[in-house]
Amino acid sequence: MEERVEKKAENVMVNVMCQNERKVVGGIELAPSRSGILLSSRVVWAGFRPVTEDYRLPRKMTGDGHLLKCPKCQGMLCISGLTKAGAKDVPQATRDEARERALQLAKKRGDVHHHIPAAGIDPKLMPITLGKTRVEVG
Repeated sequence: MEERVEKKAENVMVNVMCQNERKVVGGIELAPSRSGILLSSRVVWAGFRPVTEDYRLPRKMTGDGHLLKCPKCQGMLCISGLTKAGAKDVPQATRDEARERALQLAKKRGDVHHHIPAAGIDPKLMPITLGKTRVEVG
């Protein structure tokens, strides 16, 4: 008689980073899936493991379309990994040149009195929006 052995795939911990603090504040434990897992409030609440109690997510989440924010500094919570923007790997110098060209064009068209450069978001980070962000774990 044959013995059937089912292999149960182990869950994967996906690191969650704070965009402001630029460090890992926790992780979401997810089961492997080839089609990807849509991050809903239920999935995030059930799987999120904060690094410390300071980063514990609030009990109440508004639902789809809600952008997750860091409980400590209110920065965006992001997933680090291969994103569409990160796959292009555009050097910082090229991005700065593009911003400068856009600023010069704006000055030609009208009055620009102040320009405060924004730090922007790292192209390898993806903000977590409930019901919109899909993670491929495999």
